Amino acid sequence: MVIVKLTRLLIFLFSVLNASQVLAQSLETAWCFPKKKQTLENYLVNELELSKNILYRQNYLSKLKRWNPNIKDILSIEPGKRLYVEVPYGALRLHGNYKNCVKAARKVAKLNHSRAKRKRMKRYRRISSVPKSKKILRKKEPTGVSSPSSLTMFYTFSKGVFREDVDGVELETNQDSPITIGVSGNYKLSNSWGISASTYFSRLDGASTVDDLAVNIPLEYGVNSYLEYRGGKVIPYFGFDYEKFSTFNVDELVFNERIDTRQHTLTYATVGVAKMFEVFGRKLFAKVGISQSVTSSSDRKSIVSDENFHGQKTILYLNTPIKDNWSTHLLFKHHRLKGATDLNITRTGIGIGYSF
Repeated sequence: MVIVKLTRLLIFLFSVLNASQVLAQSLETAWCFPKKKQTLENYLVNELELSKNILYRQNYLSKLKRWNPNIKDILSIEPGKRLYVEVPYGALRLHGNYKNCVKAARKVAKLNHSRAKRKRMKRYRRISSVPKSKKILRKKEPTGVSSPSSLTMFYTFSKGVFREDVDGVELETNQDSPITIGVSGNYKLSNSWGISASTYFSRLDGASTVDDLAVNIPLEYGVNSYLEYRGGKVIPYFGFDYEKFSTFNVDELVFNERIDTRQHTLTYATVGVAKMFEVFGRKLFAKVGISQSVTSSSDRKSIVSDENFHGQKTILYLNTPIKDNWSTHLLFKHHRLKGATDLNITRTGIGIGYSF
């Protein structure tokens, strides 16, 4: 009997000691950002040094996948991907080597297992119902990770070829841009919708093949704004474009007019699609659009015809990150317009950008 009572007393004392340890422990919460591509399990075990006992206790790995719906494939976590981590029993201490994690603003005391579990589940539901832009401990994310808004400044060098048909005779002029400076940005309206906009200014150098004379060309500039649906892998968009550019007066040269320029202002209705690819391990953002002119005007009429240009414009844009916030891009733009002449403009360019 004495042995039985002593055994029960020891069990009771052990339970009290264990309970006191549980009371002293806390729930660790954090946003973490893996530095390299790897599986979710490898990241938790190797970088966060989380024991497999914790990882597989009470389906913790499955819970992590549920808390992070933005992670589609746990076998391939992209670098810089934001990961919400909530580790029980103080298994994760956010100091020392954990420089790629942002510690949660508060700790949740564990009073007992069942009550703590109810608190955690309530908190998970609350976090999942809040838009990402309003979740606690939001960290500035690296380039390539989606964020509510972004701003990019860019420089582009481009070559432009203008081909005009005048009464069956095709004349060619060049307008090269050594300097194009612009700004682009986007803003996330919701999980499925966003807006994007950009503006640019180009300095142009030009010459005509008619008499090889160089002519001062006014600045070219443009503005666009699009509404985008971001609910799928392909992003359709629509909006408007505004452009102001110049052409040589090749149609007037047969009347012994001196070579000069005319400025044209067009607005377009635009539709297109965009998509992020991965080619040989490198991210590639592609954007294709087609525009139909809606309004058109010129600073002066041609002596041959008073008709303003109207028609279509197509554009192909490719962008890929270089390092940190730097990126490089390629541009192909083609106009097919009718007016005083039949005008085809082909512009190709290459440039760099810096994102804030």
